[in-house]
Amino acid sequence: MDDRQPTYAELEQEVDRLRALLEQRYEDVRLVEMRGGEMILEGGPVGYFAAYMAEMLEPRDNQGKSYANYVEMKLSHDQAGPLCLTLQRSLGQTPHQLRREAEVERDALIVALHAAISRPKGVVPTEAERWYRSDLALHHENAVVTK
Repeated sequence: MDDRQPTYAELEQEVDRLRALLEQRYEDVRLVEMRGGEMILEGGPVGYFAAYMAEMLEPRDNQGKSYANYVEMKLSHDQAGPLCLTLQRSLGQTPHQLRREAEVERDALIVALHAAISRPKGVVPTEAERWYRSDLALHHENAVVTK
């Protein structure tokens, strides 16, 4: 830990930075620093920003359920234009991972559906075995899995 006291010039620089933040002159302040290929957010409004982001993930149904895995927010910036900010908890899958998983499942279901179309009524094609459960056959007593 650094026990050295900041210089007068460093304190003045920090006051100027904080004043710019309060006055919303963000173009005058670097809020993000890159170190070793990693984005570093320190000081200034970072604690407030982290609390703000956590609040966006809070359960909305008042039933005590867990925080959301991710949220997407539409933003606009004068120079950068429209932005979409995705905030994701590091405990769950990213939106991209969830989408890829759903696409793989969808593609397999399409194959199973096409295979089922060519089968006699009630016969489950091999491609559908992954999703087919015997309890689903209760309404169709002649359903069988074929190999």
